[in-house]
Amino acid sequence: MLRQLYHKYFDHVNSLQLFQVLKFLSSILIGICFTKIPLDQEQIGVYELFMLISTGLSYFWLGGMTNTLLSVYPKQDETTKHKILFNSFVAVSFVSMVLVIILAVFPSTLVHLFTRQYQLPYFKWFCIYLLFSNCTGLLEFYLLLIKRIRLLVFSGLLYLVVQLLLVVIPVWIGYGIKGGLIGLIVFNVFRLIWLLVIFIREQKFEVDFTLIRKLLIDSAPLTGSMFISGALEYVNGFIISTHYNAAGFAIYRYGARELPFSMLLANAFSAASIPLVAVNINNGLAYIKQRSKQLFHFLFPLSILLMLTSYWLYPFVFNAQFQQSALVFNIFLLLIVSRILFPQTVLNAMGKYNIILLSSVFEIVIGMGLSFYWINTRLGMYGVALATVIAYLFDKLFLITYLAVKMKISPSKYISVGWYLFYMVLLVLSFSVSVVIMTVNLLK
Repeated sequence: MLRQLYHKYFDHVNSLQLFQVLKFLSSILIGICFTKIPLDQEQIGVYELFMLISTGLSYFWLGGMTNTLLSVYPKQDETTKHKILFNSFVAVSFVSMVLVIILAVFPSTLVHLFTRQYQLPYFKWFCIYLLFSNCTGLLEFYLLLIKRIRLLVFSGLLYLVVQLLLVVIPVWIGYGIKGGLIGLIVFNVFRLIWLLVIFIREQKFEVDFTLIRKLLIDSAPLTGSMFISGALEYVNGFIISTHYNAAGFAIYRYGARELPFSMLLANAFSAASIPLVAVNINNGLAYIKQRSKQLFHFLFPLSILLMLTSYWLYPFVFNAQFQQSALVFNIFLLLIVSRILFPQTVLNAMGKYNIILLSSVFEIVIGMGLSFYWINTRLGMYGVALATVIAYLFDKLFLITYLAVKMKISPSKYISVGWYLFYMVLLVLSFSVSVVIMTVNLLK
């Protein structure tokens, strides 16, 4: 019965989205549990700094390798497919080991880069965690490619239950953040064993240095693109910190949040759709159009609802001091206009990595330029938020234009244009209403 229900309502896209949501929930619940345990704020801060460093050092090259793998794998014969899976694992492990060695040799420099501190406790344990975490970073995408969809969801449940328990219980019984880090190591060692079992079952352990080199070279443009896109958030944070005091910076940071789960759902959908487009572009484009329309119907109404209620929600969820954050939040909600478009998925599948990198360069130049300009006007922090929205939207419009002009692929083939324009107009109108509501209340 459960199997029938699963097959009826879940496919590879839903499963990857569910995995990402479960993984995200695990991190949220860990944070909540830490606040309920008698753990001081400094210890919680150390853990959060470790997670920040882990993400900052890994998101771009792991993302580049992931998207390259998803576009290359479906086009190969069965023998090459097995070799690609194992050698991509070798490539990721190699990069991860190099990264950890650099961390071990220059710990103070890299810690200061992310945290403005020169040392953190339990740093050796963190390095071990980072090594195993990155080595297993492609596990779920391997499961996606070899069509082990139920195992993909099971992996998400492991994050939600097993990782949560392995991190929280050691902290709860008195071992502190060190115990939590050891719990993370144990969890990722288990994931590594699981990954090796997959390779043993496939009986493919042939190291191909030519293939590894090709994978690393092919992923370089996407790695650069993801690094540049992610860097805009850090640059904007730096701009705000140099123009506002700590209280003003906190107001911006508490507002600079996208619609919950929107990026997770969109990125998972994009990743899961790449192999479909790579195998059959026409079917893949039709699939993106159909399934992205379903995301429209969910994410746009939710964005509109939050936009119209954020002025009252912010002081309720946080406190009255953060009411100004609501307008920053509403501006960031406009990011859904670009997040919900997927020209990059089509270009990834077609192997057009360099154009994605070029678009990212334009994106960060526009974002930084507008941020530096608007921060010194009456817009202030709101201008920085708006610059982010415009930069990301330009990125998607540039890629859409490239597909239309150079590849002769009309936007209507992969975008439900009518629904998109309908929801975009509603969203902009809702934003205008929210600005009026906030202005009227501030003038009272």
